[in-house]
Amino acid sequence: MNNDNQKGEFIETSNVLLVTLLYRVVAVILVIITLSIRPTLPLWMLEWFRRISFPLLIYSIVLLVFHRKAAAFLRKYQNTLYLDLLISLGIIMIGGSWRSSYFGYTLTTIILFTIIKGRSG
Repeated sequence: MNNDNQKGEFIETSNVLLVTLLYRVVAVILVIITLSIRPTLPLWMLEWFRRISFPLLIYSIVLLVFHRKAAAFLRKYQNTLYLDLLISLGIIMIGGSWRSSYFGYTLTTIILFTIIKGRSG
């Protein structure tokens, strides 16, 4: 009975993770699209956004494709979320705090913490 409960909780976590990672991919795609129409950004910030956006998109798509394995890995090694949080905070610091184009991406990191860490008690 307990094993069925754990399996059901894993499936629920995996599905919520799938939706969160899909939102993350959409957020990065929107940043890439809007970079070309945001002439008010300083040149150095625009260059950093370009350098960051494609690796983030690839990282997010890989996590999305392998979301079940990612869910199992994150449940087992929850502290790896701190690395994702560190990356997100670095991007926000480069990109202009809460007005950053990457705010949606950082929001998904907080959601991931809630999904994974919140389930452990």
